[in-house]
Amino acid sequence: AKNNLRQALTNLRKTCDPFLEITRDSASLRADADCRLDVTEFVRGVRLAARLPAEERIAPLAEATALYRGDLLEGVVLRDAPDFEEWLVAQRARLRELMLNALHDLVGLQMAEGRFPEAIDGATRLLALDPWREEAHRQLMLALARTGQRSAALAQFEQCRRIMREV
Repeated sequence: AKNNLRQALTNLRKTCDPFLEITRDSASLRADADCRLDVTEFVRGVRLAARLPAEERIAPLAEATALYRGDLLEGVVLRDAPDFEEWLVAQRARLRELMLNALHDLVGLQMAEGRFPEAIDGATRLLALDPWREEAHRQLMLALARTGQRSAALAQFEQCRRIMREV
């Protein structure tokens, strides 16, 4: 495990040295590092949107959710590092739930404002992350119908029915 950690830290030093503070026991982002982290911007954007009135939340939520491109550190594996793995699993779950809630809010706001093409995109993305969200299926069907895509709305209904049967 120590050898794997040493190798990972060596690789980090090679690629990210100006931005990291690496000690014998830890690796962290330097407080004075001039860099932008998508995960930090995502969380900040969602939190900012939550403090705004409904009519002002669409743009910040759309910007924040655009930053989420999948699980945190997807593909990163440290062998024999159970503490890191436990931390990573918890962070991934927390960020995924934040994304699901942000998309849910965003789609609801877009639907309320009649921004159906955008709501279609958001609901589709939400369902890709969590196909069992019945409300997202309903929103997607309604948005498709409102944009004249009746056959797509019916196909979505059938897909929803199949998924709900599995539960």
